[in-house]
Order: sequence, then C-alpha cells, then structure tokens
Amino acid sequence: VRVRPLMEHEVLRTAGSDGNPDNGHQVLSLDPPDGKSLTVNGAEARHQLRVRFDACFGAESTQEQVYSQIKECASAVVKGVNATVFAYGQTGTGKTHTMFGPPGHVQELAAAGGQGAHAFGAMSGVIPRALVDVFEQLHALATPTQQQQQQQHGGQGDEGEASPTATIASYAVYVSFVQIYNEQVFDMLRDPSRGKPLEIHEEDMGGGVYVQGLSEYGVGSFADCLELLRLGEENRAIRETHMNQASSRSHSIFTV
Repeated sequence: VRVRPLMEHEVLRTAGSDGNPDNGHQVLSLDPPDGKSLTVNGAEARHQLRVRFDACFGAESTQEQVYSQIKECASAVVKGVNATVFAYGQTGTGKTHTMFGPPGHVQELAAAGGQGAHAFGAMSGVIPRALVDVFEQLHALATPTQQQQQQQHGGQGDEGEASPTATIASYAVYVSFVQIYNEQVFDMLRDPSRGKPLEIHEEDMGGGVYVQGLSEYGVGSFADCLELLRLGEENRAIRETHMNQASSRSHSIFTV
C-alpha cells in the first residue's frame, strides 16, 4: 500500500480550527517500526481500524523505495517466469505516478534518449526502472564471463568448475500496450482514436488468453521501449476530474 501526499486543496480542507494543517484530524497513519501496518482513524476513538500488508509506504516514500519492493519481478521475467505488477486504487491516488512517473516524465526520458541505467531519474516509476533492469540482466546473460572467455581461448580454469553465470546465445524482446476504455480493449500504439476495439480470446487447452490483432513491437533497448511508452501515453484517454487535472480514464497494460 502506498499513501500519496495530500494535495493543496486537501491540506486546506483538513486543517485544524486554527487553520494550521498540522492540527487537523489525521485519518491515516503508518505504524513503525516494521513498515507493514497502517491505522485508519475515524471521527471517534472506537472507529479505528488497524491493518497489515506486505509493505506500506508513506507520503514521504520515494519511487526507488517502492520499486525495491517489487524489483524481483524484473528478474523473474528474465528467467522466463511470468510476473505482473498491478496498480489498484481510486481516481487520484497516484497509480500513474507510481507506474510511470509525474506527468510528462516518460516524454522527457524519451527525448533524452534513454541511454543506460542513469537515463531515468529519481521520479521515474516502476515501468522505466523495470525495463532498465530487464535489459541490463539480459545483456549480462548474453555477454561471456571472463572465465568463459579464458576457456574459449584455451585458458586454464579450475577443473570441473561451473561457469559463474549461465549465459544465453541471443534474446528477443517484444512489447505491447493496450488500454481498456468503456469495457473495450484498444491498441494504444496503433489505434490512438480508439476506433477499432479488439477481442479477447482464450487459447486452446487452457493456454491462457490473448488479444486478437494486438500489435507487438520488437525492441532492442531501453530507449526503444521509452519511445513506445511515450507514444502510448500520448494516445491514452484522459479527462479532468476534481481529484486530478489529467486523470487517466482507461486502464492500461504494458506487456514485455
């Protein structure tokens, strides 16, 4: 669970009778020291609920701290294991911020070229960070280790010693980007006007589900992914709400 900071109008609304925001009623509080519990405080003392989760992040938490909790998902994908990071919450709770970053952030990264691990900033969300991890780990697996290079050129190693890392001959990465809008599925990369809804089908023999006609793009780097993320985000349906000036009006799924 991640708790976002209060917006300016929320701070004013929850201020104490003296106008001081610090003296207002605190509805939600995180309970140290384990960082896994939070308390919901009602208007009366008897209306209090304390719950535990795998992890709780307060309003001061950073994007890096949040990603560190789920970064093993990127490693799982490299190992061939399906992994999903699902952001759930009502409008204005910070889902897009957590997954992508602040408004315009993906566009800024794409414009900068997205070169290397230092291409993303402190405000980058889960998806840019996971993409960097995936490509770094794939590159490491596809690059011969020093010991393997020595063995290839007749170098002497310890007899029977296994290679320190398993390597792969080559790899291919494909991505797709869909949005679910008004209970219909659209390709965010090929259908910006949302004119051609796609159909979901179930594979034979219980092999899962797939979206018929969904485009997949081959990518060779973090920068390639950023360009597709930029394009998809620009095509996403948004509108202003009282909670968010650019609220996402669709559910999006970015698949690697």
